[in-house]
Amino acid sequence: MGFPFWSSELLLIAPALKLNNLLSKDGSFDLRPMGSIHAALFLLAAIWLAPLLEAVSPGFHNSKNVARALENLHLDESTRK
Repeated sequence: MGFPFWSSELLLIAPALKLNNLLSKDGSFDLRPMGSIHAALFLLAAIWLAPLLEAVSPGFHNSKNVARALENLHLDESTRK
């Protein structure tokens, strides 16, 4: 049978399934709840890291600057092919 594959993604399966059960009408699994959980964790990480980045780049902790940085990251990823 082989060895099980352990990953940090396993921690996100239960919340994604619960969210999917609330949102799914036909019971099939939709990847959007998993994506929503990833997005929320990314946002929390960005908020948590913002004060640490203040020492590197003064003024970064300002919420407008964090939003602008996240927007630029999104634009960079969406335009990359």
